[in-house]
Amino acid sequence: MYIIFTCPPLPHLIVGGKSLYRVGDLHLRRIMPSTFDLIFVTAGKLYLEENSQKYILKKGEFLILPPNRLHKGYKCCDEATDFFWLHFYTTGKFKYMDKPIYDKNHKQKANYQFTKEPFHISLPQHGSLTAEQQSQMAEYMNTIVQVKIDKTKPKKDFYSSTVSQLKSQQLFFSILSILCDIHEPNTKNVAEKIYEHFSLFYTESFD
Repeated sequence: MYIIFTCPPLPHLIVGGKSLYRVGDLHLRRIMPSTFDLIFVTAGKLYLEENSQKYILKKGEFLILPPNRLHKGYKCCDEATDFFWLHFYTTGKFKYMDKPIYDKNHKQKANYQFTKEPFHISLPQHGSLTAEQQSQMAEYMNTIVQVKIDKTKPKKDFYSSTVSQLKSQQLFFSILSILCDIHEPNTKNVAEKIYEHFSLFYTESFD
């Protein structure tokens, strides 16, 4: 399933956090009225259920929990589990679809220099990342962490942001870009690939 956001407005970061669960810990049961929850596991396994669908999130996997739907842990962690999470929202429209929407960047026209047509952000609800994507995600998410939950401690730890509000949003959009690129199709045809190759190497000898 894909969550499709119609933009503008763009989705907006609320807060980022990091959690450490011990063996026997269980994710809480809740419904968030207007907030999306993006979870990215970096170690262990997290057992989550959302909308009657059960997930086992392993290292390198992510899940987006939409608002107004019950989500909960359906099984306790059976090993130490680390994960990042982001809460975000939108004041715009969004919908659920089986396939993503890809908007092409059309050639600029004279009468479109002062207006912007709506476009879409298509986020897969669940998926896994490559080693390079995992490294990027962990770096971005760690930078914007302001809440740490360690189940070995009695309460949450809250921190001031180390970056500006604008930088936090920029990192958030970089995270969304990684998720959008997971199933991005290669739309270049053979002619485009050949043209691109010659554009780069036309000065070199054929020897």
